[in-house]
Amino acid sequence: MSSLPLDLISDILSRLPVKPLLRFRCVSKRFCSLIDSQDFVKLHLNQAIETNSGLSLIVPTLTSDNKFFSLELDSVDNPVEIEYPFKKYNRGHTSVIGCCHGLLAMFNRRLGMSVFNPTTKKFKLFPQFWSDCYTDYMTNNFHFDGFGYDASTDDYKLVRIIQSYKVDYLEVIIYSLKADTWRRTREFPYYILDDRCNGVFIAGALHWLAARGSVRTGQNMILAFDLKSEKFYEVQQPHGMKGGFCSQVGVLRGCLWINSYYHDEPRCDIWVMKEYGSQQSWSKLCSFSKMLHETCYYTEAFAFSKDGDKALIYQHSRCLHWYNLKDHKQDVIEIHNENQSFWDAFICMGSLASIDAYTTVGVDTV
Repeated sequence: MSSLPLDLISDILSRLPVKPLLRFRCVSKRFCSLIDSQDFVKLHLNQAIETNSGLSLIVPTLTSDNKFFSLELDSVDNPVEIEYPFKKYNRGHTSVIGCCHGLLAMFNRRLGMSVFNPTTKKFKLFPQFWSDCYTDYMTNNFHFDGFGYDASTDDYKLVRIIQSYKVDYLEVIIYSLKADTWRRTREFPYYILDDRCNGVFIAGALHWLAARGSVRTGQNMILAFDLKSEKFYEVQQPHGMKGGFCSQVGVLRGCLWINSYYHDEPRCDIWVMKEYGSQQSWSKLCSFSKMLHETCYYTEAFAFSKDGDKALIYQHSRCLHWYNLKDHKQDVIEIHNENQSFWDAFICMGSLASIDAYTTVGVDTV
């Protein structure tokens, strides 16, 4: 391949999964330099986003040892345990703030925050970030986090919304990994509805379910935070969702989705916005009842099967299943080699992305 133009070599390699690319770094200094370059990392990432390839499901368990597993979508019944940055310390609970470009933002109250690539194993710890942002109000309140990418400045940002229930206190903290700085704002006339919800990243913005004002009044809404302008805005819900109450928001194959459940009947609908920002583009993906579980409140859609006729669904009872969009059958997924229940799940894209280009402090490897 030494006689081939570099652009052609880059194009060929950009279509390969991450794991063989990591092995190809050992072929020659030329290959290593190419694969490690930021231009190639972005080319490979854009290819993965365009083809929606290299996806896996990250699931944390409910056990005290705080394990995380990765499940390939082609074999979701065979989990592989992940060695993540905070595991070796065995101190406190670790949770996932969000996932963007194959990077997991993880938070541990005792140890701080890290940004971690589960495919390359590279990570960066930010032990002082949340502790420096800590306020007296955080003792008796909820916080809602989000992690995303600002393409206008080529920067990854973390956002924390602090919401107190005992006193009238709201605050938003925005942290830039590139500048290693944060700012605070009290301009937040909303109320986040779900105390287990982190921001969902799509179209350059983070999304939560919220209500306007500081109390739970009125119909809930989709609240978005634009990472470029650092301003909040509202996303319109489907016209056909009358009588429904949204309890989840997420991303499915590059599209925003919400679920809608109904108090007066055992039904849950999942709606997909096929063109971001267009209310007319909302389309009902599927509708199902409490056939398998006692509640439809926490129902999430993660991915489609390769042929596109099934959707991977997670429900409140910690159950994964493939939902057939044609015959509406549900096939429960039995996860082998692991008897532990899990409490959440995240879609993660395999990528070469790293934040070593966005920080002056070195990046470590698990």
